[in-house]
Amino acid sequence: MSASATDHKGRSHYAVMIVGLLLALLTLVLLPVAIYSIVRELVFPPAVERYVLAGTPPSATPTGGSGPLDVAYLDIVVASIDEASGLISLRVSANRACPTTCAASRLLLFSLGDDLAGQLGLAPVARLELPADGSDISATVQLPVSGLPSRYPWDAYLLTLGAIVETRLADGSYVNVLPRDRARASFATLQSQLRRLQLAPPVDVDPTTVRVSADPSALVFVKQLTFFRPIYLMYLTTLLVILSGAAAVYSVQMQPIQHLFVGSGSLVLGVWGVRSVLVPGSITFTTAVDLLLSMVILILLGGITIRATLFVMRSRGREQSAPGAD
Repeated sequence: MSASATDHKGRSHYAVMIVGLLLALLTLVLLPVAIYSIVRELVFPPAVERYVLAGTPPSATPTGGSGPLDVAYLDIVVASIDEASGLISLRVSANRACPTTCAASRLLLFSLGDDLAGQLGLAPVARLELPADGSDISATVQLPVSGLPSRYPWDAYLLTLGAIVETRLADGSYVNVLPRDRARASFATLQSQLRRLQLAPPVDVDPTTVRVSADPSALVFVKQLTFFRPIYLMYLTTLLVILSGAAAVYSVQMQPIQHLFVGSGSLVLGVWGVRSVLVPGSITFTTAVDLLLSMVILILLGGITIRATLFVMRSRGREQSAPGAD
């Protein structure tokens, strides 16, 4: 082996060693945080957290007063998010307690985003009818949610949720029930039952800053809801993609060319198999994991092709420079 070839091989080994040390340091930093996130989700699942959106709990709600109570207790459960269609499903339950017969009313849930429709005051709305003789009502509604699913698992989804209660008059028309005009206090709660998505604590939004096709002062609450992937999933994805890429580069750089040709198929399948660990089977759209792993496979196959070409050129050069060559 010539001195230049030996020097090149030494530099390659040195570069691989430096990259390996950096990857080991990154793993030592991210791995404990990912394990802590997994343990915390097992011990304190997010589904047990319930947030108060408006009003006060029953123990602090006054029982006196006169007049009908249209919505005594409103409970909203986030059931699912369809990332592909951009829709969030909410299970809504309303329990009413009225001195006599409950007045016919309806609940309006708004998705108050920053898109053009929201700016024009045409925010998407879901209506839930509350009949006059109904005390317990339960239904499932859907509202649009904003987010970029292609960034999975670094994607996040945002919903600015607002609610208005309307009561029906004798002529069949509806009028807003202002919170200050309620005969009795009511309250609303929110809970998330999503898998592989966590809900951050709801953030209050000033009703005067949103555009809605109704009187903003009639909004019972306006909350910004943010859904994000668990921390361990983001860290696990980062580690697996980086380590898969490093393994592919190492195989191309260090393994004999004969082994690369024989094992190229298993290398590609091994890299793509990481996707089954990170991406659930229910996701049918292209994600950032797909794009990153595809890039790793392209680097792997491109490196094998370049190295094979160089191997053939060097072999041909040695044959031509060998004694007795034509």
